[in-house]
Amino acid sequence: MANEERIELYLLAGVGTAPYFMREFGQTLAALLMQESGCQTEAELLFPYGDWSCLLRKQLLEVWHDIRLPFAQLDRSIGGLSALQRIEEGLRAGSVEEIRVGSETEILAGNEAELRARNGVGMPAGSKAGRTEKRIVLLGHSGGGTAALHAAALLKERNPGLQALVIQIGSPRSPVPPALSGSVAYCFACRPGGTGKDPVCRLGSWRQQRWRSGNAGAGAGGTGMTGGEVDRTGSGTGVTGGEEGRAGSSTGTSEGEEGRAGSSTGTSEGSSVHSGAGEGMEELVNIPAGPSARGYDSETGTGFGSPVYGKPGIMIPLPIVGGHRDYFRTRLVDAAGRTNLEHTTAAVWSYIRESWF
Repeated sequence: MANEERIELYLLAGVGTAPYFMREFGQTLAALLMQESGCQTEAELLFPYGDWSCLLRKQLLEVWHDIRLPFAQLDRSIGGLSALQRIEEGLRAGSVEEIRVGSETEILAGNEAELRARNGVGMPAGSKAGRTEKRIVLLGHSGGGTAALHAAALLKERNPGLQALVIQIGSPRSPVPPALSGSVAYCFACRPGGTGKDPVCRLGSWRQQRWRSGNAGAGAGGTGMTGGEVDRTGSGTGVTGGEEGRAGSSTGTSEGEEGRAGSSTGTSEGSSVHSGAGEGMEELVNIPAGPSARGYDSETGTGFGSPVYGKPGIMIPLPIVGGHRDYFRTRLVDAAGRTNLEHTTAAVWSYIRESWF
């Protein structure tokens, strides 16, 4: 990839998230990408369902609505449309020149005038001088992974030539649209043998309902409520692990053990799984990758006769200490001295490198 090309990172938070929850992760990943690829890299933090100042019940209902949407109705995605609006603003402006954190703004790279000129903003129509090719990475944690998936699908529909990757981290299961079947990675906290230990990753479904011809409006089958970064409810109805745990009962997460993921290996189901996913991964692995159904129509996203599966193309187990709320922690360290943030950043970079470099 030429040095004048640019990578734009969008970090999408889940529900009830603290304003600074993914800040260090975004800064660390952007710096790593610039160092390793030589590309201009910028990051922006988005809250597609609002941050922790918003009503948690409303956020949960919005994510619950989104994870059940079928392929043909992604234009109704609440979180997806919210994220899409900001991403398209960045595309029109020619740059994501900053990482936004709550009401504050921290400049990561470049100045507005230079970036706009470099991307041809304000130049005559059809002029290619000064333009750079942009590639976009959407990284979503918890419910933000669903919003990232939907925003990317809608973005690709409107900009077919745009190169985009989606990385879901500790997210509920949502069917992957056909257009993104080879561009989605799914990261989950695991025990040493590769067994998933993040309860949020067991929520939702990669399977669509059984459709009949002409019944594209049927919703996707999903189970359970989505998880959040803050648990402020007293009911414990599937709200798990928070950036700041509040009063109330949640399913919680168990403390993890150390381990390291290695290179990826193929599986007969068509979904690549990074090594470290061992016995006990059946519930995550043994589902066909991508859409598959008798009579499936990739143009409309409809089918009949058999359920449609939309599973991420690659599964990445993360041997972090802790669980759902701990993917980006620097104070949690394994026996080898690696922090959770280092595990997560290295896995994300590895996927981007294998996809684009």
